[in-house]
Amino acid sequence: MFKEFCMKNTIKVLGIIAIVAVIGFSLVACKEDEPTEKEEAVSLPSTTAEFTFTDIPAKYNGKFALLNGEDKDAGGVKIIWGFNGGTKKGGEFSTVTGIKIENGSVKIPLYICNMFGQAKSLSAYTGSAASIVITIFENDVVSPLRSDMEKNSIGKAQFFNYSDEYPVKFTNGKATKSNNNADVKLTN
Repeated sequence: MFKEFCMKNTIKVLGIIAIVAVIGFSLVACKEDEPTEKEEAVSLPSTTAEFTFTDIPAKYNGKFALLNGEDKDAGGVKIIWGFNGGTKKGGEFSTVTGIKIENGSVKIPLYICNMFGQAKSLSAYTGSAASIVITIFENDVVSPLRSDMEKNSIGKAQFFNYSDEYPVKFTNGKATKSNNNADVKLTN
């Protein structure tokens, strides 16, 4: 009886192992057949557009700033990005690199892309008015996912209010704003 029990269960166990092995091998085979998207550097277009952010509290010196915003003329279908580079995978940003804050100031080159943040739609910013958010990070390279940016930020300044949705005015692609005049300021 014991011998029969062992024989039946051994066969069941071997059958389960065989099924698991077949599934495992087929998954590996499928993975090898799938095209792999490799991560590559984002090619930044030439831009003269620049946002200068001044009067940043001293505790942020040596930290890194990223900019995002909405262009008045794009009607909410494009977003402004201010960053120093990054990587993409399959056309989507996988990392972005911030600009180092020095002596209470940072100059951020500006680009615009479709609202989904696709690297392939990136071009130089040429708008005349925008709402702007500056986000500060400890590290220069961060994930562009909103949830990751929120979780990893150490400060935020915002130029947006309901009486003037696009308070940052650009002249020849350039604008300068002080933290002291932000609608939401970086704190000391």
